[in-house]
Amino acid sequence: MLSRRAFLQLAMLAPLSARALAEGPRPDADMDKMALPNSSPGVSPPRVAILDWGLTEMALSLGIVPVGVSAPDWYRRLFALPVLPPQVQDVGLLFQPNFETLKALNLDAIIITPAHALLRDGLTGIAPLLTLGNWGSRPMANIERDTRLMAGAFGRDGAADRLLEQAAQRLARAQTQLEPLRGTAVFIATVVDVLHLKLQTTGGLFDEVARRLGLRNAWRGGGNGQGEALVELQQIAATADARLVSLGDSAGVPPAADTPLWRSLPLTQAGNIVPLPPGLSSTGAMFSAVRFAEALAAGLLQAEGARHA
Repeated sequence: MLSRRAFLQLAMLAPLSARALAEGPRPDADMDKMALPNSSPGVSPPRVAILDWGLTEMALSLGIVPVGVSAPDWYRRLFALPVLPPQVQDVGLLFQPNFETLKALNLDAIIITPAHALLRDGLTGIAPLLTLGNWGSRPMANIERDTRLMAGAFGRDGAADRLLEQAAQRLARAQTQLEPLRGTAVFIATVVDVLHLKLQTTGGLFDEVARRLGLRNAWRGGGNGQGEALVELQQIAATADARLVSLGDSAGVPPAADTPLWRSLPLTQAGNIVPLPPGLSSTGAMFSAVRFAEALAAGLLQAEGARHA
């Protein structure tokens, strides 16, 4: 078990390291097959609770299995991988954790985000805190930073090196696969209902991944702080030279697209809708980024083949 003193020393370094990186020179398919690390033999795994799903993914990808997570069933719904073991305890809602449950878990650490600032005083009395997340307008660089900070706090530096090396290789492979489609415009969307979509915008994780693969975001409007925008279908319906990449809870074309209205739109003609498999979350970390890249490459290439069949 990680000693409280050792963890506190690392946790105090983490935000300082993050700030130093943040102030540097910068503007203001199958990931499934990646080998996930196991805990080091002979070393008791840290007892960690995590109040964020993206950071839960990050921990699992480093071989850190939390003993408690906020609303774990929602993680399992939104993130197909890495798998969250069934024995992980539910510690309450993301921003309304159950303090009694957290105390009973005898924790070495609680991992939170800057958005949990109002809970800090109460949580500090339970276990040392490690604050990560809030990836801003450069999510990939900041995810890599936080992956290394989390790994360093729990002695998993080697796991972080392997994870990030494999991720870079897979992203480069997806980019090569999509070279024939370089410059293709894509809307990356979750269909909300027949008339509304949630689009990934500049500053979002999936937007940055798509750009790294050589694609263009067809949405020219703005977005919120999470890199998303809720738009009406009519705002993009007339676009005929873009692909609609569909994220969702189920495989295949979203049900709303199988309606007379949708079938009549220029945007939805000739294989322009590219459905991706469920379990891809734009709130994830490096594992999600690579799974999205590989699914996007496979989906676009398949759709392009169908268009010219």
